[in-house]
Amino acid sequence: MKDFFSTKIGHQTIATLVTLFSFLFLYTGGTQDNNSMLMIGIIMMLGGMLAVPVIGFRHAKKMPKKEQTKG
Repeated sequence: MKDFFSTKIGHQTIATLVTLFSFLFLYTGGTQDNNSMLMIGIIMMLGGMLAVPVIGFRHAKKMPKKEQTKG
């Protein structure tokens, strides 16, 4: 399991889970009129959504040129 989370797809999975978990904060903050919970949810969502392209770009730089043309 540790090897999975050190790969590109593992990092993207963590980012996706953070994005999904942010909806809990957004829902709770919205229903209880709690601005701090809303801000935590927004920051988590933005972090998770922006992390996926950054992870893809970072891993694409590490791959040799021959592997980039294949897929």
